[in-house]
Amino acid sequence: MVKVNIATGKASRIFGKSLSDHMGISSKGKDVWVADEGGGPRNVGSVSEIDIATGKVSQIDSLAFDTPFALAIFGNTVWVTNIAGGTNHRGSVSKISS
Repeated sequence: MVKVNIATGKASRIFGKSLSDHMGISSKGKDVWVADEGGGPRNVGSVSEIDIATGKVSQIDSLAFDTPFALAIFGNTVWVTNIAGGTNHRGSVSKISS
């Protein structure tokens, strides 16, 4: 993951164990949220919250995640689409209250 300062053009890397196979990204306020295919308790995905100011990465692990792909934020809720979730592994949606 790379953070680019729009005013200066300076790029800086953001590191986190959960930022290996990022698929989706969304932002709200001072945070960027990233859906990652790898990681998590079953190694089938996790979601990370990145504090823009500090670059601190907080990984969120949930058994509900199954190949997280895209994110949407509405109010204080982050919605995550999972490619392989659900009872027939045809997809699901997870909800995170932020």
